[in-house]
Amino acid sequence: MTTSDQATEDRVNRLSNIPNDKEKSQRIAPLVVTKSTSLDPVLLAKLAQSPVPKNGEFSTFDPVHLSYAAEIYKYFMERFTNENKPEQLDDILDDLAEAKLRLNETLFQYIFEVSLVHNQRRLPKDHPIHKILLPDVIDRLPFKYVTSNQIQRLTSPDQNGQKAIDEKNFHDTGTPVDPENKVAWYREDPWWNSHHWHWHVIYPAPGVLNPDTGKMETKDRQGELFYYMHQQMLARYDTERMGAGLARVVPYKDFRQPMPGYNANLIATSGKFNYGPRSEGFIMPTIRPNMQYDMIEQEVRRQRIFDAIDQGYFEHIGFVTLPDGTQEAVRKYTAINIDLLGATVEANAASIEKISNENTFYGSLHNLGHRLIAAAVDPLESMNWPKGVMSDVATAIRDPMFWRWHRFVDDTVTRWINKQPKNPFAQGIKLPGDETLFITSASVLSIGPPNVARNPGHLYTTMETYAMNFLHVSPVNDQNYNMTAEIKRINYEPFNYSFDVENTGDAKDVTVRVWIVPYLREIGMEGLDRRLFIEMDRFEVHLEKGKKTIRRSSESSTLLQSPKLEENELFDQQHVEVRGDSEDFCYCGVPRHMLLPRGKKGNVGYKFKLFVMISDAAHDRIEGAHDRCGSVYCGLQNKKYPVKREMGYPFNRLLQPDLLKSDEQALLDIIKNNPNMHLSDIYIHWVGAQHINILRSLKLAHKQRKVPESGKNYFIVNASSDKGFEVKDESTSDVAPIVQNTIVGTRDSQRFHFTDAGDGFYTISALHSKKNLDITGSGQKVGTPLIQYTPHTSPNQRFKLLQSTHYHFHIAAKHSNKYLTYQGDGASDGVSIIQGDLDATQSWRLILAPLNKWPISVARQTREFVVRAQPTSTGVVHGHPRVVIPIEPKDVDESGAVSSSVTVRNTATGKKIRIYGVNHWVWGGNELYVWPVYDSFSFSDAVLEHFKQVVFVGAKINVVVK
Repeated sequence: MTTSDQATEDRVNRLSNIPNDKEKSQRIAPLVVTKSTSLDPVLLAKLAQSPVPKNGEFSTFDPVHLSYAAEIYKYFMERFTNENKPEQLDDILDDLAEAKLRLNETLFQYIFEVSLVHNQRRLPKDHPIHKILLPDVIDRLPFKYVTSNQIQRLTSPDQNGQKAIDEKNFHDTGTPVDPENKVAWYREDPWWNSHHWHWHVIYPAPGVLNPDTGKMETKDRQGELFYYMHQQMLARYDTERMGAGLARVVPYKDFRQPMPGYNANLIATSGKFNYGPRSEGFIMPTIRPNMQYDMIEQEVRRQRIFDAIDQGYFEHIGFVTLPDGTQEAVRKYTAINIDLLGATVEANAASIEKISNENTFYGSLHNLGHRLIAAAVDPLESMNWPKGVMSDVATAIRDPMFWRWHRFVDDTVTRWINKQPKNPFAQGIKLPGDETLFITSASVLSIGPPNVARNPGHLYTTMETYAMNFLHVSPVNDQNYNMTAEIKRINYEPFNYSFDVENTGDAKDVTVRVWIVPYLREIGMEGLDRRLFIEMDRFEVHLEKGKKTIRRSSESSTLLQSPKLEENELFDQQHVEVRGDSEDFCYCGVPRHMLLPRGKKGNVGYKFKLFVMISDAAHDRIEGAHDRCGSVYCGLQNKKYPVKREMGYPFNRLLQPDLLKSDEQALLDIIKNNPNMHLSDIYIHWVGAQHINILRSLKLAHKQRKVPESGKNYFIVNASSDKGFEVKDESTSDVAPIVQNTIVGTRDSQRFHFTDAGDGFYTISALHSKKNLDITGSGQKVGTPLIQYTPHTSPNQRFKLLQSTHYHFHIAAKHSNKYLTYQGDGASDGVSIIQGDLDATQSWRLILAPLNKWPISVARQTREFVVRAQPTSTGVVHGHPRVVIPIEPKDVDESGAVSSSVTVRNTATGKKIRIYGVNHWVWGGNELYVWPVYDSFSFSDAVLEHFKQVVFVGAKINVVVK
């Protein structure tokens, strides 16, 4: 990185509230501008007009706030577009710094992100805007994601600015007696809340600047996606509620009905005050001193939208041009479609009235509903309380009322959907191209821990302890803190889909749609509900004539955020960067740990139906737009939505031909007549973290690299089988075959070292043997095995990586131009790696392999400590029980180590225990965090007893990595 680039990064970090390296142990200097000339007077005038107090609260649901934010981010979008010289970037950053000093913090971060991400993707690669890497909102505004109680504990003076850790329950917002607390983990998940913020940044209601027209415009199908994304959030939430024994969400359709209480216990803006708590029994305000719009006005707008839906059109005022050139106002009638309805209900700039405020005929039903619910904490504004979390897009989904409000919004749109014609397949009509497609079976198989066989059709989740690290300027005393709050969050064991399909017609591309739906057992109903179907994946594959098995990893889902969004918490603390200039613009979407619903405990689990449909991609395809990470919920940056059909297809319309049939019977009848669809049973089990495959943690902990870094070590994992390269039997001999195997995480025979060989090629060597991957005998034929061999310069030891998806590669041998793949069906461990012609089985993911900070080339390294206090358990972390050993002498903390052999040995007794690894060496200067389990995934009493015989107060211990 050049000095100029480093300076830019430092300035952006300051704008994002992230301290620079040199500031991490000292107080932060005041933010200052660098240029000597005066700031833009146009900007200064705009900044002086902010309707949001510096220490107040900004709301994207407030029409006045949002209109002002749009004015400022439009200004900066124009600046980024027009000032395209590197030296002009400093001027823009100066003006951004001035805006940060003058504006409310949340308002500024919203403006900063909108103006940045919507410009980066469309501006040329040499534009200086691409120097800006914006940290994620969790890093920029962490106090919206950590409770006030935790902040108090983490920033107390006795911490003295050192790394603090809080192991209290993350959810300080309810009590065990409140049934809603059973799903607080879902509503309050920081990454789920972050997704909601990002969605509204990508789809701001006022639209974004179109540089060709100079006008603000909404994005393609923004109103429809507003409805669909929130509908899917509701389907997931209802599924979790039923799994926890709660009823489905009840819509808040009677605005005079008392609301339940809720206290988020969060800091709102720069730590200056909390969001207001709502006591039980409040209703939407009927008197608003500073806002003419109240609950009665909201009821009027609700009825007008209901009337429009029932009559099938919006009634509004338009203008016609008369022969003399003058315009005359006339009454117009515009037919409703799903996009226009979503835009008007939200409301955004594409609504029927093109503006969204309290004065229009149809109003801003959704947005002002948020504001009125948030204002219920102090309806008369007599106590000067801040509004509730419903006013803030970054925190709204924490409140149970968010879900009740959105169930009402969803019901409003569904009122229109239920009046629409059914899809052709539900009417017995087959579309051209689909009649030659058949699915004969569909199954899922979880990738379990080593030596654990999973049964097909059974998937596994857990509630894991996750250390959430923040490096931030404290709002309490401006001191820098490196804080860690341990939270409980869901995670799942990765799994593979397998679909047996047949194409009896000509070769074609097909769209594959994958859904799951909970099987209901409610009072008065058993079966399926169309509105509870959860979309899991959508992707294209090519089918030649004949039979084929389509395999797909859960990790490849086009719902998911990019893997690099996950914090690299397990082995190094490195946070995500948000940018919009690459195909990895995937920071919006389902958080990767939340793909699966949690399931139920016990042997039976939570019953679901797996629905799969294949259809001719010609009916879906949009030129220049293809599904990728996050695109199902979030679309594509500066492109059209990637499919033509309505979002939610085939469950976007009613299934039943009449009301006498249930959704389940209607769907079974449809499938009987449409063999390109398939329905099967699956079960999701909620188990202890020690029973979950560690591969998941490795995937979350390390960035997926677009291009491997020379000199780095990687696991090479197949996208279809989810198994990785391994030298068979850990052999160090020439000609030892390369096979695929389940990634264990402790074998150096599964780690491969990449070295740049020039011209875009790499040599790839096994870490344990230092021998290169080699195509046997420089063979040219399909099926020639991959082996390891003593390094040489021949082209059969040179490989090029070609991008296949946003984080997968095809690996091509230089001498033959054929691609590495697995032999046969690839479902089993031990299958040979060979070269072959290009197909979907040849897509590989590179996962940066975790390495001890001690050089791997050193045969043995030892550290000596004295145990100064009784070791304590901190529960299960990253799938393994973790123990803290208080030690001396003090030392500087380092990231941990997972190795083929980590041993703790008592130097006096000689007793030792082999452990899985070290989480942190000397956290806080005097604590050693270790995982006592190595080969076993259960922390038995015998293991604990043996550990106590090795490690006890006063014992001298060696920690040895071999």
